[in-house]
This record gives sequence, C-alpha cells and structure tokens, in this order.
Amino acid sequence: MKRFPIVGVGASAGGLEASRMARAITGRKEAQKALRESEERYRTLFDLSPVAVYSIDTSGVIQNFNRHAAELWGREPRLGDTDQRFCGSFKMFRPDGSFMPHEQCPMAEVVSGKISGARDAEVHIERPDASRVTVIVNIRPLKNDRGEVTGAINCFYDITERKRTEDALRQAQAQLTDRAGQLEHAVAERTVELTDTNKQLETFVYSIAHDLRAPLRAMQGFSAMLVDEAGTCLSEKGRDFANRISRSARFMDALLIDLLAFSRISQERLELTRVNLGPLVASVLHRLQTDIQEKNARVESTGPWPVVLAHEPTIAQVLVNLLDNALKFVAQDVTPLVRLRTEEQASENRVRVWVEDNGIGIAPDHQDQVFRLFTRLQGGKYPGTGIGLAIVQKGVERMGGRAGVESTPGQGSRFWFDLKKASP
Repeated sequence: MKRFPIVGVGASAGGLEASRMARAITGRKEAQKALRESEERYRTLFDLSPVAVYSIDTSGVIQNFNRHAAELWGREPRLGDTDQRFCGSFKMFRPDGSFMPHEQCPMAEVVSGKISGARDAEVHIERPDASRVTVIVNIRPLKNDRGEVTGAINCFYDITERKRTEDALRQAQAQLTDRAGQLEHAVAERTVELTDTNKQLETFVYSIAHDLRAPLRAMQGFSAMLVDEAGTCLSEKGRDFANRISRSARFMDALLIDLLAFSRISQERLELTRVNLGPLVASVLHRLQTDIQEKNARVESTGPWPVVLAHEPTIAQVLVNLLDNALKFVAQDVTPLVRLRTEEQASENRVRVWVEDNGIGIAPDHQDQVFRLFTRLQGGKYPGTGIGLAIVQKGVERMGGRAGVESTPGQGSRFWFDLKKASP
C-alpha cells in the first residue's frame, strides 16, 4: 500500500496557529490603541472639566486631580503621597465652623462604606495661605467588576462668593426687617397721634362752627329787626349798612356750613355700596325743585342710569353741588338749561356722569382752579362760598373716582365725574 507523507498536514496546522496568533496580536494592539485613545479622551475631559475633580483609592491616597482642584486647594498635591490623604487641603471645616478631621470627611466615609455617596454637601477648606473657600462636593464610589469599592471620585466647585452674597443678603434682609419694624412702629404711633389730632380738630371745627353760627344768626335777626322797626328813622345809607350786615352774616353762615361739609366728607369713613343712579338722580332733582322753579330752568335727565360703587350720601352731595352751580352761573337774560346723562367706559369698567349747562363758562386757564377751596372766579357777582366744587372733587376722590370740567367762555360748561361700575 502506498503511504503519503504527513509533513504537509503538520505544516498546514502550524500555519493556522501562526495566523491565529497574528490576528490575536493585532487585535490586542488595536485594543491597546483604543484604550490609550479612550484614556487620552478621559484625561482631556478630566483636565478641561469646568469643575474641580479628583479621585482617591481606598486608603485615601490621591490618584488623580485636575487643574481646577489644584487651584481650589491652593497647591498641587503629590500623587500617591500617603501624607496627603483624602484632600489636597491642610484643613477642613463643617458648615457650622467646627473642625473636620480627614478621617471624617465625606470622601473617607464613602470609601469606608459609611455612606453610599454625597450630593451637594457643603465643606469649608482652609488653604496653605490660611484663606478659606466654601465648596459643594458630589462624591461617588468607584467599584470593580465584583462590586467592591476601590476608591471614590469627587466633583466639587467653589461657592465662596455665592455664600458671601447670601450672607450679605441675609444681613440686608435682617436690617430691612428691623427697619420695617421700626417704621411700622413709628407709623402706628404717628397714626394714633394723627387720629387723636383729627378727632380734636373735628371737635374744634364743630365747636367753632356752633359757636360762630349762633352770633351770626343773631346778627341776621337783629339787622332785620333794625330795618323793620327803625327803618323810617334810618337814612338810606343806614339801611344799606344794616342790609350789608345781614348779607355778610348769611354768607358767613353758608361758608361755615360748606366748611363743615368739606371737613365731614374729607374725614369720615366712606363705605362703598351699590348705588342705583336712577332713583338717586330723581331724589336730588326733587330736593332742588324749588330752585329749579324759581329759575324757571329746564332740566333734562336722560338715562340709562347704571349701578355704581359709591357712598350714597356723598354722591348725592356731589350732584346737588354740580346742579346748584349749573343753575347759578347763568347770564341774567338766559333761561338755565341743564342736562344730566351718563357714559359707560367699558374698557375701564367705569361710568362717567355728565352735568352740562348753558351758563357763562370757564376760561381754559381757570378750569384747574375751580376745584380749589375758596375759589370764586366771578367775585361777588354770583352767590357762593367757593367750596362747592372742592367738595365735589374731594367726595369723588374718596369714592375712588375722578372729576373734571370741559368749558368754553360764553358757551356753557360740561362737568363730569366717573366711578367704578358695580358688578351684576
């Protein structure tokens, strides 16, 4: 039988083994290259991290750290130095200021297994130059394939300026609170003083008004009696003097009444309620019916009359004063014509009430003055105390509204005031 040599078979097997070894070596080199590239990327990211980072082994010896960590520590520790365990700083302190031994720092507790990690923990570090910084640390353990802790990594960042800002803010808030308390106390004291003063003034005003009105009424009465009983004995000049005394007494009495009304409307507490303008306008016109008839005036009252938030006695006084002016300030040969109407201002949820007349009108330069106390633009030509429109403005303001006038001399005036419309 012919035998074939087995040399070729052995050679073939050796070639296959060599090929496998070559591929293995190539794969290992590629793996080593990939590992080096990965480590390089890791080192680059580690160094360029915007926060401080360092790692330790289980004994606390520093294995790696980046530039930010060295800057925060104030020095560069020697890697693997057993005298610089757990932290690159000389001293550490807790948030309450107490000293923290390295064996009790968060990194030591993580590698010892006392805690599983630390998140946003606050630590104070004293650097070699004795300066202190406050840092927030975030620590995670490093483990091997078997789950055993082999070390820990710490990412931390400086919050010293933030803490200073917070401390300054707390101090400022404390000072503001203290100052606010002082001001509140001062305001309370001042309020009590003003309340007492207002009560005294109110009592004084009413007392003076009562004491003054009594002699004024006496002056009116006696001057009238003087004219009636001794009229034939008095000269024309004497009777004129007596009539002037009577008119002056009546004016002073009206002035005191208006001053009391202004004082009352300025100081008393106004409780705003729903006021239906329709019945109110009718009531005011009824009160003024005698004056309207004496003037032979025509008053037009056109609705609709909505419901507003107001103080009914005050808004009644406002309407009386405006209508009284409309009837009063009219040329002698002109029959008074007064129109009352409303205009809803939907965008502001308000109602504007107009009182329009055909009177003598007001010059533009004087329209802001008519609402001031004791303003009498026509002097003694028309009766009045110069307080009526001041009462109007003050009363409307106390009810949360506004008042104004549009006028042209010789063409009448259009007084207005607006109030908040009441909700349905």
